[in-house]
Amino acid sequence: MNTYRLASQLVNHSFNYSGTHSVEHLVTGLSESDQNQIKEIFLNASLRQKNPALFNWLDLKNIEAELHQGYFYLYMNPDSKITAFIDFRHTEFEVEIIALATAPDLVRQNFMFNLLTQFLLFCGKNNQTVFLEVHELNIQALQIYKKCGFTTIRTRENYYNDGRSAHVMQYKADCL
Repeated sequence: MNTYRLASQLVNHSFNYSGTHSVEHLVTGLSESDQNQIKEIFLNASLRQKNPALFNWLDLKNIEAELHQGYFYLYMNPDSKITAFIDFRHTEFEVEIIALATAPDLVRQNFMFNLLTQFLLFCGKNNQTVFLEVHELNIQALQIYKKCGFTTIRTRENYYNDGRSAHVMQYKADCL
């Protein structure tokens, strides 16, 4: 059975919000094995992209920095191997998804859709609005986000290195 886990280098505290839908969720640490699996998924995701502008995490230094700054919602198989992850930042009422990726051998098998759905349920319990940015040519990602209930709220023109635009998308927790 696959499981979900919330992890960060910023450990020993709980996600605990005082809103009407308060949820406490223990944040576990990122083990060295977790970090290596996430790095591998990041790097493989960047190599799969034909257009490098669709994936901004090409530098191992940036990936390692993100491992120390971000929170990760992990999708793990029964052997505790990370199959997909969502890297995010949060405040009490908002979440911004920084990056998300699936292990290369599991792409197009609904792992990301399942992970994103569970993540949105988690955020919804905390009454949080979720934001993300996506390259206008990343059609597969746009389809998944729309299927999960995200809507485009604005476009950032010439946002990426290739001169293309970013869609800023939003998911409101009250949609649950």
